[in-house]
Amino acid sequence: MGLSILWVVALVCVLACCEACSDIYMNFIEHRLSTRSMDLGTQVNWTITTWPKKLRSGAPLKGDPPLAGWPIKYGSVGISGNWFTDEHYGFPSFFADSLNERGLSCSLLMLVGTQYQQRSEDKTNVFAGLFCHYVVQTYESVLDLQQALPNIAIYGPDALAQHFVIRDSTGASLVVECVGGEQRVYLDRNDNVNGFGIMTNEPTFDWHLENIKHYQWKRTLARQAVAVPGNFYPEERFLRAYMMREGMEAMGLMAAPAAQFQTAFAYAVQVLNTVSVPMGNQYGTDSGDSGSSEGDGDHSVWGVVRDHKNPTLYWRDATNPTFRRIVLSDVDLSVRGSKKSLLLESGPFFVDMAAALH
Repeated sequence: MGLSILWVVALVCVLACCEACSDIYMNFIEHRLSTRSMDLGTQVNWTITTWPKKLRSGAPLKGDPPLAGWPIKYGSVGISGNWFTDEHYGFPSFFADSLNERGLSCSLLMLVGTQYQQRSEDKTNVFAGLFCHYVVQTYESVLDLQQALPNIAIYGPDALAQHFVIRDSTGASLVVECVGGEQRVYLDRNDNVNGFGIMTNEPTFDWHLENIKHYQWKRTLARQAVAVPGNFYPEERFLRAYMMREGMEAMGLMAAPAAQFQTAFAYAVQVLNTVSVPMGNQYGTDSGDSGSSEGDGDHSVWGVVRDHKNPTLYWRDATNPTFRRIVLSDVDLSVRGSKKSLLLESGPFFVDMAAALH
């Protein structure tokens, strides 16, 4: 393997060990909104980039074997770690979140214990750090990807330790984990049977499903006393997000067809707020053992809200709580378009309303 690939992989292994997150699909009838936080990791040099359609993805990194490109069917916008400078290496090295023009999104979240697949001559080999980039440039829906996954090998150093959640405009999601060198794939219809539209970190996804079912059982008891979990451990964020969204559903806030988009957006942000980790060395986080230095960065670096129905990416970051957005239809994602980027922390942090006084 070429020296440059070894250098990139080494840095990814160091930085990716602290990528925790929460990802929630809301249950509105009229809107298709999902939201996620990026917890831990580096706070700066995240890049938002638009990727237009063209015959093939960016130039592969030199080495043996090369990280090959693929045909691009759909334009997209993605958030990637810009720690290695895309232009120097010729490809985006680590995609955390992506959304395409058909409303399909892909996110990677930490899963301790991940063991990726081996490369295969009989399959499409996709480097784990680029999996989300590949998915949104290639597929239109969750079902399209599910059918293709048996012919895809997700490879990379196990230290990356990421699993993936893919969501589309139908309200369905697909969870992809690599355990013991094999794929585990879960179709999450967010129907309280096959899934709940929520994703965090370890343990594996099937454990979280059983944990929610156990919580639901407690709610059936005659004298229930179920506390709202208050820490930032993955299982507590998963359950807390479910409970917060469930409370909204109980008041009919999701089912009201006349709900305005702004109101629906605000509800999604309220759920996001309940799983976001404040700055500082907070208690109740999953940042390694007691001697770990990861706690220094153990907070929500950024958060997004995705509109899958009218593909739009909204985002905020740790030092700028104001949401900014990119409407994909406002960007030239055709074959004539060009790649454009901005730093995630760019943009105003307030709206001055003095001129609106009357």
